[in-house]
Amino acid sequence: MELRDLEKMGRCPNCGKEAIQVIEAKPGETVVTCMNCGAARHYDDADEGVGVQATFDDALPKG
Repeated sequence: MELRDLEKMGRCPNCGKEAIQVIEAKPGETVVTCMNCGAARHYDDADEGVGVQATFDDALPKG
């Protein structure tokens, strides 16, 4: 079962569209995924600062 903690409308930094952004909180990590293009941003919660790693796949449709 996939747990979706929060869904929020927002502009995707990958495709630039207003789309639902699914925010999943996992132990030590938060993942934000665009429902329009599938791009995912990973936030590392384990560090004192918040590290961001974006996963953008050029093969994913944009728009």
